[in-house]
Amino acid sequence: MEYQVEGEDISPEDCTEDIGWKAAEMRRSRNKVAAVGVSGAKGSTKAGVEGDARASRSGYDTKNRIVKAGRMPPLPKDFSKIVIRPRGGLDISRIGAGIMADAIVLAAGVEEEEAMQDNICPNLQQNIMVASTPDQDRASRYLKVKNIDIGGKVFEVSAYATAPHDTCKGVIRGIPISDTQDILNRKIVNANNPLALQAKRIKDTGTIIIAFEGRKVPRFVRYGPSLLQCSLYRKHVDICYVCGKLGHRADVNPNPGETICRGCEIKNPDEQHQCDPTCKLCGGHHPTADKECKNRFLVPYVVRRRRWERSRAAAQARDESMTSSPDLKDEQQFPGIGTQSIQSTQGQDGHPHCRGRARS
Repeated sequence: MEYQVEGEDISPEDCTEDIGWKAAEMRRSRNKVAAVGVSGAKGSTKAGVEGDARASRSGYDTKNRIVKAGRMPPLPKDFSKIVIRPRGGLDISRIGAGIMADAIVLAAGVEEEEAMQDNICPNLQQNIMVASTPDQDRASRYLKVKNIDIGGKVFEVSAYATAPHDTCKGVIRGIPISDTQDILNRKIVNANNPLALQAKRIKDTGTIIIAFEGRKVPRFVRYGPSLLQCSLYRKHVDICYVCGKLGHRADVNPNPGETICRGCEIKNPDEQHQCDPTCKLCGGHHPTADKECKNRFLVPYVVRRRRWERSRAAAQARDESMTSSPDLKDEQQFPGIGTQSIQSTQGQDGHPHCRGRARS
């Protein structure tokens, strides 16, 4: 994933993912124990226009396919989740999820009986493994894995903890680079920001990512005595800058020896290569998932859930209004005037133009 901060692209490699969001999970666990509950503060012709529309629809379908293929199976919400990213061109789909899981368990030093209580599953689209465990000690062991042995060959991996369930992330800017991690936690994770769980700097920049409890990012955050604006970050569609494929990042590219142009999909282009690029996501004249692409953003989960809740509430309100409407009940109990007039003009034989004969 990538981070978007007021139009500025933030690469995942710029984030200090040494232990990920492990501290946020531990802090939220302590909050639950203490029972602390706080509310979350282009074509000029018709053919050209139709062509652009078709390209846009095709890009939208492409993004939906990528998102759908990258969805993980439902994992226990209260479990700690550790993402393990293989390096060195390791292809999980070729090796097999079972072999990968056994190698991770062995490298973490987890007993087989204990590992049976955990869930280790692959995300073949992103070429990563996710370990889910209810035990904090085993989570720390998975987090410390640096290398795994696959068939006698050692592969380097990187592991980090994801943010816990029912949390969201926001970003603030303009923080002095000289402020250390301890200063960040002291100025952000305190009583002035009761929903803040953890803060992390984006490498050597003044941008800070903050994990908040709940599904609402506050509009402002106290940084010491300063009141700073905070915004929800959005993910990008993963793009590999080596093979040019969507769905995974370059650090976990399973085919590092093959380079493909993101603009024209030519293999192994030279340094002087020039082309007329076409984006796979929007059909625009730029490389796929470039900064100019407006279709590269993913709708955050908190936004999708909020839309779903509003849509569901609106549907329930419509159903209740229809069932409780007196006009609707009267219409069901008493036929309309138009129906009666039509029936009265029909004779006993049912013909609309025959007048009924009076009985003698």
